[in-house]
Amino acid sequence: MYKFNNRNMLLALCAIAENDEKILYPLYGGLGGQSAFNTSALHNTYGYAAVTDKNRLVFVRFNAFGMPVDNGSYYLENMVSMKVSKFLKLHTIKASFDVNGKKKKFWFQANEVVHGTDFYYQKINLPLFISALEKFSL
Repeated sequence: MYKFNNRNMLLALCAIAENDEKILYPLYGGLGGQSAFNTSALHNTYGYAAVTDKNRLVFVRFNAFGMPVDNGSYYLENMVSMKVSKFLKLHTIKASFDVNGKKKKFWFQANEVVHGTDFYYQKINLPLFISALEKFSL
């Protein structure tokens, strides 16, 4: 089973980065749109997201068993809309991107603190990640 930790996060994000691209503000959280109608945690997807120095949003998604589901990236200049909400220490980011004339949605939930892990920089990276995205929101 895949272990969610800082080392694996950086390896997974670097694997989808372009050759000379640097990963900035990596985060662990929920990816995709969990629904209130899902009665099982098995439907939830988790993963990593980061911004790069080339103004791309990169992400890697895993299922509840830690198996890779997909990965991808969006250019931040293609962002159409973005909304950030906060409940206690949980931040929800919803963004839309125009990719070749099609609207692609990005949904990410990240907590400031991830207990029982070595994601020590989560609290520092979260506001920086949001700020980097906000620079490109309309």
